[in-house]
Amino acid sequence: MMKILMQSRSNLLSTKGGDTIQILKTKEYLEKYNVHVDLSLSIFEDVRKYDIVHLFNLTRVQETYLQLLNAKKYNKPVILSTIYWPTDELELKGQFKLRKTLNKILGVNRYETIKMNVKYIKEEKKLPPLKMVLKTYSCIQEKILESADWLLPNSVLEIKELNKKFGRNLTNYNVVVNAIDTTQLNCEPSLNKSKAKLDYENTILCVGRIEPRKNQLNLVRALYNTNYKLYIVGDAAPNHKKYYQMVVNNANNNTVFLSHVSYDKVYEMYLKAKVHVLPSWYETPGLVSLEAASCGCNIVVTNRGTTIDYFGDMAYYCEPEDPQSIFLAVKQAVIEKNNPRLKERVKNFYTWENAAKQTIVGYQNLLNNYNKNG
Repeated sequence: MMKILMQSRSNLLSTKGGDTIQILKTKEYLEKYNVHVDLSLSIFEDVRKYDIVHLFNLTRVQETYLQLLNAKKYNKPVILSTIYWPTDELELKGQFKLRKTLNKILGVNRYETIKMNVKYIKEEKKLPPLKMVLKTYSCIQEKILESADWLLPNSVLEIKELNKKFGRNLTNYNVVVNAIDTTQLNCEPSLNKSKAKLDYENTILCVGRIEPRKNQLNLVRALYNTNYKLYIVGDAAPNHKKYYQMVVNNANNNTVFLSHVSYDKVYEMYLKAKVHVLPSWYETPGLVSLEAASCGCNIVVTNRGTTIDYFGDMAYYCEPEDPQSIFLAVKQAVIEKNNPRLKERVKNFYTWENAAKQTIVGYQNLLNNYNKNG
């Protein structure tokens, strides 16, 4: 039996995000294929009993880098789920007040370097090691790419962006799709489906944490004083309470804010809504968009990130910085009939079963190459 140690950020379980779902679901489905998987959020774990150390995240790097160095100390092969997209546009255009000003004055790389070290101090309760302090954020990203033995991006576009950003020609990878759990879908409720769609034909849904990256502010501006009923479902992200209030202040009475909504209730809302919109500054590709599509919604998505790889010509794309672009994409998505091809594509391809199988292919490729070169 293959023994895998998954490692990730220290607050993976307390501050949940898309990576939390990706890691826990990948672990769950790998175990169905007889792969032994442990999860550790520690930096200095004893990894000697494992065949592979599986790391996650090339965006939040302070733990990833030190976990990688620790694995290499034990001569263990390392596979990395990159979960990457450049944040420059978000930081320079999508952030607010002091953070936006600091990014413009210092540059994104310097700002991220400071943030990386401050987060380490805050969460580890000690000073970061010199091997981290003496390197910039982008330098650490490069070191991780150089040292990881195999990469698991969520799309080909992600690899292309890594090649472009770091001047590389990466070949040591295979794509592992981002996915949803189709066994938990409840998209055939007792109420009549066509009637539900008819009753809510002008209802627009946006599910996700309320934060600058998700760009709900431009969404409420886009739909201000329109005939569309907008439901924003989600809680304010940690450290973004002021942004949440800004979104509320810019909305009018066509917008309803719902927090602490159960998983089942969210799926019921996916069914009832005609359109789900996620106009983020980037997505890879956005789990909520996959969920909404699996329930038959037309989806409006950002044209930044890996959305085109996942949704092709079956989604409606918008420019995140332009409320008019968001409005026109929503308008078109409301007018058009729901696309059954998109629903079937999501249910057939973007499943955790497929993600687990693709991850196992990555493990096998890594071990074959590692043993050949070792």
